[in-house]
Amino acid sequence: THRARGLRVVERGLDCEIQTMKIRLLKNFKRPALVGDNFEYSYSDALARVEKAAGIFAKSAPKHVAIFAENSPLWTFALYGAWQAGATVIPIDAKSSAEETRFILSDATPQILCCDRGNLETAQAAIEGLSEKPDIVVLEDFFPSETDAAHSENFEVVREESDLALIVYTSGTTGNPKGVMLTFENMYANMKAVA
Repeated sequence: THRARGLRVVERGLDCEIQTMKIRLLKNFKRPALVGDNFEYSYSDALARVEKAAGIFAKSAPKHVAIFAENSPLWTFALYGAWQAGATVIPIDAKSSAEETRFILSDATPQILCCDRGNLETAQAAIEGLSEKPDIVVLEDFFPSETDAAHSENFEVVREESDLALIVYTSGTTGNPKGVMLTFENMYANMKAVA
Protein backbone atom coordinates (compact mmCIF):
# COMPACT_ATOMS: atom_id res chain seq x y z
CA THR A 1 0.00 0.00 0.00
CA HIS A 2 1.52 3.34 -1.05
CA ARG A 3 0.65 6.71 0.47
CA ALA A 4 1.58 10.21 -0.62
CA ARG A 5 4.87 11.42 0.90
CA GLY A 6 5.36 8.14 2.67
CA LEU A 7 5.65 4.49 1.90
CA ARG A 8 4.12 1.69 3.90
CA VAL A 9 4.99 -1.88 3.02
CA VAL A 10 3.34 -4.91 4.58
CA GLU A 11 4.81 -8.15 3.29
CA ARG A 12 5.08 -11.57 4.91
CA GLY A 13 4.31 -10.17 8.33
CA LEU A 14 6.95 -7.41 8.26
CA ASP A 15 5.47 -4.01 8.85
CA CYS A 16 7.89 -1.33 7.72
CA GLU A 17 7.10 2.36 7.49
CA ILE A 18 9.14 5.05 5.77
CA GLN A 19 8.01 8.63 6.32
CA THR A 20 10.24 11.63 5.93
CA MET A 21 13.27 9.40 6.10
CA LYS A 22 12.21 7.65 9.31
CA ILE A 23 12.71 3.89 9.06
CA ARG A 24 11.05 1.80 11.72
CA LEU A 25 10.59 -1.94 12.04
CA LEU A 26 7.39 -2.49 13.95
CA LYS A 27 6.52 -6.19 14.30
CA ASN A 28 7.64 -9.80 14.13
CA PHE A 29 11.09 -9.45 15.67
CA LYS A 30 11.64 -13.22 15.86
CA ARG A 31 11.15 -13.82 12.13
CA PRO A 32 14.26 -14.38 9.96
CA ALA A 33 15.68 -11.13 8.59
CA LEU A 34 18.95 -12.31 7.04
CA VAL A 35 19.51 -15.91 5.96
CA GLY A 36 22.48 -17.48 4.18
CA ASP A 37 24.33 -20.76 3.85
CA ASN A 38 26.04 -20.40 7.22
CA PHE A 39 24.03 -17.76 9.07
CA GLU A 40 20.53 -16.77 10.11
CA TYR A 41 19.62 -13.60 11.98
CA SER A 42 16.16 -12.74 13.19
CA TYR A 43 15.06 -9.10 13.15
CA SER A 44 15.71 -9.10 16.90
CA ASP A 45 19.28 -10.41 16.43
CA ALA A 46 19.99 -7.92 13.64
CA LEU A 47 18.56 -4.94 15.53
CA ALA A 48 20.56 -5.77 18.67
CA ARG A 49 23.76 -5.71 16.61
CA VAL A 50 22.80 -2.49 14.81
CA GLU A 51 22.02 -0.79 18.12
CA LYS A 52 25.35 -2.01 19.55
CA ALA A 53 27.20 -0.52 16.58
CA ALA A 54 25.25 2.73 16.78
CA GLY A 55 26.06 3.08 20.47
CA ILE A 56 29.77 2.51 19.94
CA PHE A 57 29.94 4.77 16.87
CA ALA A 58 28.01 7.53 18.66
CA LYS A 59 30.69 7.72 21.38
CA SER A 60 33.17 9.14 18.86
CA ALA A 61 30.50 11.00 16.83
CA PRO A 62 32.04 10.19 13.43
CA LYS A 63 31.06 12.27 10.43
CA HIS A 64 32.10 9.47 8.04
CA VAL A 65 32.41 5.70 8.51
CA ALA A 66 34.07 3.65 5.76
CA ILE A 67 33.18 -0.04 5.31
CA PHE A 68 35.83 -2.15 3.56
CA ALA A 69 34.56 -5.72 3.72
CA GLU A 70 32.96 -8.54 1.78
CA ASN A 71 29.17 -8.48 1.58
CA SER A 72 27.83 -10.03 4.76
CA PRO A 73 25.35 -9.41 7.56
CA LEU A 74 28.18 -7.70 9.47
CA TRP A 75 28.46 -5.15 6.64
CA THR A 76 24.73 -4.46 6.97
CA PHE A 77 24.92 -4.08 10.76
CA ALA A 78 27.78 -1.56 10.40
CA LEU A 79 25.85 0.39 7.74
CA TYR A 80 22.69 0.80 9.80
CA GLY A 81 24.68 1.40 12.99
CA ALA A 82 26.60 4.22 11.32
CA TRP A 83 23.38 5.75 9.98
CA GLN A 84 21.78 5.52 13.43
CA ALA A 85 24.84 7.32 14.88
CA GLY A 86 24.40 10.13 12.35
CA ALA A 87 27.33 9.25 10.07
CA THR A 88 27.64 9.09 6.30
CA VAL A 89 28.84 5.69 5.05
CA ILE A 90 31.62 5.27 2.50
CA PRO A 91 31.50 1.75 1.02
CA ILE A 92 34.86 0.56 -0.33
CA ASP A 93 34.99 -2.41 -2.70
CA ALA A 94 36.37 -5.40 -0.79
CA LYS A 95 38.69 -6.20 -3.73
CA SER A 96 40.36 -2.76 -3.66
CA SER A 97 44.14 -2.61 -3.30
CA ALA A 98 45.84 -0.74 -0.46
CA GLU A 99 46.60 2.12 -2.87
CA GLU A 100 42.98 2.38 -4.07
CA THR A 101 41.72 2.23 -0.51
CA ARG A 102 44.27 4.83 0.62
CA PHE A 103 43.07 7.23 -2.08
CA ILE A 104 39.44 6.93 -0.93
CA LEU A 105 40.40 7.25 2.74
CA SER A 106 42.53 10.32 1.98
CA ASP A 107 39.74 11.93 -0.04
CA ALA A 108 36.79 11.14 2.27
CA THR A 109 38.67 11.26 5.62
CA PRO A 110 36.47 8.83 7.59
CA GLN A 111 37.04 8.72 11.32
CA ILE A 112 36.32 4.97 11.45
CA LEU A 113 37.28 2.24 8.96
CA CYS A 114 35.33 -1.00 9.40
CA CYS A 115 36.88 -4.04 7.73
CA ASP A 116 36.62 -7.80 7.90
CA ARG A 117 39.55 -10.00 8.92
CA GLY A 118 40.22 -10.82 5.28
CA ASN A 119 40.89 -7.14 4.53
CA LEU A 120 42.65 -6.17 7.77
CA GLU A 121 46.18 -6.35 6.34
CA THR A 122 45.17 -4.25 3.32
CA ALA A 123 43.37 -1.76 5.58
CA GLN A 124 46.45 -1.40 7.80
CA ALA A 125 48.64 -0.83 4.73
CA ALA A 126 46.12 1.68 3.34
CA ILE A 127 46.21 3.97 6.38
CA GLU A 128 50.02 4.15 6.41
CA GLY A 129 51.11 7.64 5.46
CA LEU A 130 47.67 9.22 5.87
CA SER A 131 47.69 12.50 7.75
CA GLU A 132 44.25 11.67 9.21
CA LYS A 133 44.23 7.98 10.12
CA PRO A 134 40.86 6.41 10.86
CA ASP A 135 40.39 4.00 13.74
CA ILE A 136 40.17 0.45 12.36
CA VAL A 137 37.31 -1.74 13.57
CA VAL A 138 37.37 -5.45 12.68
CA LEU A 139 33.75 -6.44 12.10
CA GLU A 140 34.10 -10.02 13.38
CA ASP A 141 35.40 -8.64 16.70
CA PHE A 142 32.83 -5.85 16.78
CA PHE A 143 29.90 -8.23 16.25
CA PRO A 144 30.48 -11.52 18.06
CA SER A 145 28.47 -14.48 16.80
CA GLU A 146 26.34 -14.44 19.94
CA THR A 147 24.95 -11.31 21.52
CA ASP A 148 22.90 -10.88 24.65
CA ALA A 149 22.09 -7.27 23.91
CA ALA A 150 18.42 -6.41 23.89
CA HIS A 151 17.01 -4.11 21.27
CA SER A 152 14.46 -1.39 21.60
CA GLU A 153 10.95 -2.35 20.54
CA ASN A 154 10.70 1.01 18.77
CA PHE A 155 14.01 1.03 16.92
CA GLU A 156 14.22 3.90 14.44
CA VAL A 157 16.77 5.41 12.11
CA VAL A 158 15.76 9.05 11.82
CA ARG A 159 17.63 11.23 9.33
CA GLU A 160 16.83 14.35 7.35
CA GLU A 161 16.11 13.88 3.64
CA SER A 162 19.06 16.15 2.82
CA ASP A 163 21.53 14.21 5.03
CA LEU A 164 24.22 12.35 3.14
CA ALA A 165 23.61 8.61 3.32
CA LEU A 166 26.47 7.34 1.17
CA ILE A 167 29.53 8.55 -0.69
CA VAL A 168 30.07 5.93 -3.39
CA TYR A 169 33.35 6.06 -5.30
CA THR A 170 33.39 5.41 -9.04
CA SER A 171 35.68 2.74 -10.49
CA GLY A 172 38.21 5.33 -11.66
CA THR A 173 38.85 3.62 -15.01
CA THR A 174 39.89 6.91 -16.67
CA GLY A 175 41.50 8.54 -13.64
CA ASN A 176 41.13 8.69 -9.90
CA PRO A 177 37.77 7.57 -8.49
CA LYS A 178 35.29 10.32 -7.70
CA GLY A 179 32.94 10.31 -4.74
CA VAL A 180 29.26 10.39 -5.68
CA MET A 181 27.20 11.81 -2.81
CA LEU A 182 23.77 10.25 -2.24
CA THR A 183 21.29 11.72 0.23
CA PHE A 184 18.55 9.79 1.97
CA GLU A 185 16.13 11.52 -0.36
CA ASN A 186 18.06 10.11 -3.36
CA MET A 187 17.83 6.63 -1.86
CA TYR A 188 14.12 7.04 -1.16
CA ALA A 189 13.52 8.12 -4.77
CA ASN A 190 15.44 5.06 -6.02
CA MET A 191 13.44 2.72 -3.76
CA LYS A 192 10.18 4.30 -4.86
CA ALA A 193 11.16 3.99 -8.52
CA VAL A 194 11.74 0.24 -8.25
CA ALA A 195 8.85 -0.51 -5.86
